[in-house]
Amino acid sequence: MGFQVDTLTIAELDLTKRGKQLFPQLLKDYLSGDSSLEAYYQYPPNINSFSAAITNKSKEVINRSVLAEVIKKQYSDIDDAPSNISLLTDANTFTVTTGHQLCLFTGPLYLCYKLLTVINLTEQLKQQFPDKNFVPLYWMASEDHDFEEVNHFHLFGKKVTWEAEAGNAVGRMSVDGVSDVITALKEQLQSDESAIRVLSTFESAYSNQENLANATRALVHGLFGHYGLVVLDADDAALKKSFVKVMKAEVEGQDSMHAMNRAYTALSKSYKLPVKSRDINLFYLHDDKRSRLEIGEGDKVNVVDTDISFEKNECLQMIESNPENFSPNVVLRPLYQEMVLPNLAYIGGPSEIAYWLELKGIFDANEVSFPVLMPRNSLLILGTGEKKRMDQFELSKTDLFSDPDEQVKSIVSQLSKDELSIATEREEISAIYDKLVTQAKAVDASLERSVKADAARALAQLDKLEKKLAKAAKKTNQTTINQVNKLFESIFPVGVFQERYESLFSQLIRYDFGIIDEMKECIEPFDSSLKILSEVKG
Repeated sequence: MGFQVDTLTIAELDLTKRGKQLFPQLLKDYLSGDSSLEAYYQYPPNINSFSAAITNKSKEVINRSVLAEVIKKQYSDIDDAPSNISLLTDANTFTVTTGHQLCLFTGPLYLCYKLLTVINLTEQLKQQFPDKNFVPLYWMASEDHDFEEVNHFHLFGKKVTWEAEAGNAVGRMSVDGVSDVITALKEQLQSDESAIRVLSTFESAYSNQENLANATRALVHGLFGHYGLVVLDADDAALKKSFVKVMKAEVEGQDSMHAMNRAYTALSKSYKLPVKSRDINLFYLHDDKRSRLEIGEGDKVNVVDTDISFEKNECLQMIESNPENFSPNVVLRPLYQEMVLPNLAYIGGPSEIAYWLELKGIFDANEVSFPVLMPRNSLLILGTGEKKRMDQFELSKTDLFSDPDEQVKSIVSQLSKDELSIATEREEISAIYDKLVTQAKAVDASLERSVKADAARALAQLDKLEKKLAKAAKKTNQTTINQVNKLFESIFPVGVFQERYESLFSQLIRYDFGIIDEMKECIEPFDSSLKILSEVKG
């Protein structure tokens, strides 16, 4: 197996008719250095920023010994834990981080791209700063509670779902029910030895762990650990102790809401933003649930959708004594991350970049360095079948992102023996009627309107005829149309870009574990172009 790598720049991509854009305008402006955004980040996303980022992060107090101890404990049942965990106690060691939900079987492909972007960036930083150490880190979103977003993945166009009761922080959920998913997959894939070998890696991760966070760590380590990737579950009492001050301030004065709202008000005038601050950006973890907190009447703090309510002082005491029972939401999680990690950069998708840009005021208020904010790479994987159809129909890489209906029409037109366009005939008839209008006016001016109406009817009939010709040609070339549509569906399955629909598991089934090395080889952290991997038979 081998792959040919091509690229498409942001300027070459036009996805306006293909659903969600890969590069929203806010991301484009950020990458281009638009001056209107300078107040919302600390460093531009280039290699030259990291010298200052290292200097500034070195000045902050990070409890490195606790961080390393927590991670080592979380890896206690993994025999080949990454050796670079111990480096985190060294003041010359820094992390590069990405975060993501704990999706079943790692979920959509783009998680893989985020992780590989992080890994490759640490390797480049080591070359640039050989006297420093850089650890790639995956911050698991183990405290999310939206189970419906993580309980499935797609395989061969079908949704594979883990049925379980939701409500708790997903990282704490038991994975017992995943065995039913694995049993069903074994039956489906039993005739494919390679697929069963891939499945065994996933089965091992889930069958030997008690909760989703541990299972995800084991799985991600099995797939990416040999690159030095470290996985962290920040749902930990020892780590949250360093965040107590911020969580108490959130209950006392809602500082984050005010800081973020100023940015939201300014940025939302030009861009669509994904996140708004709440009056309290914390959740309460209780009774196998993760419930939002909000300000109540008087001096109360309410637990949303429950009968639970605390006096404000009582809530502050609970945060002090049991910080593990409280959880930052999407607004505060980045600050928590940057306070417990010696982190230099965060790798995120388009929506993540957008909401991080809303958060700079929160970081400033807490005197914490804002990381270098960098977009993950995007990839498109084409098998030999897709590549063959591209060659057969003479489609360029940019054609893949144009209107598929227009491409089908163009290809059918080229293959059809009958010319589908009647533009020439339209021009000829229009010219004839123009002459008739002139002649009619010369005879009787009142005839002009009647002749023009006849012309309009004649041209309308031509439009109908053109559609009939196209329909007839489509019917004749239905096989070709199906092939073209299948190609486009592999790129935008159900109208969603491949990386957001296809799972890493599905690609491993198709190409085996070597596909991860192929992906890694073409990912360039400082180049936001779309990379296209086309399988080449060798």
